[in-house]
Amino acid sequence: MKMKIHSLFAAALVLSSGAAFAATTDLQVDVLATIPVSNGLDIEDVGGWALTPQAMVYNRDADTLAPVKGPLRIRSGIGAVTAHLSTAPKLVSAGDSIDMVVSIGGITLPLGGVTPVEIASAVAAGGATGVDKEFLATAAAAPTGGYLPGNYTGRVHMVFDSVAP
Repeated sequence: MKMKIHSLFAAALVLSSGAAFAATTDLQVDVLATIPVSNGLDIEDVGGWALTPQAMVYNRDADTLAPVKGPLRIRSGIGAVTAHLSTAPKLVSAGDSIDMVVSIGGITLPLGGVTPVEIASAVAAGGATGVDKEFLATAAAAPTGGYLPGNYTGRVHMVFDSVAP
């Protein structure tokens, strides 16, 4: 009888120690993909630069902020491409602000959709490759006495449109 007890105890010990090494875990990966229509409007930040915050580097000696720029690829199988700003582009820190001027391909974008500007002709934007233009955001010159110290943040929100002729 003593032998059976030891055997049962040993079997229980082996089974329970094996359960101690078992573990389950989950892993979730979110995956996104956007495939634009081939004959629609497509604005691409070449290299994905617009996905991360862009720094306007401050030059203390000149009291200036370096512009932010990046390449945009513009394609449209519809017609010419126009653009405008939906909100005034500003850098803001507490109660202080610095205005910005935004252009694409050297064309300054207006505020509001009443008078959007053409940034790419139908011919330039058409086709498989479209046309590359430079996005540029420039800070207004420092006021008399210089920029006020602070941690400034801002957002540039642009609207692009393409309409069939």
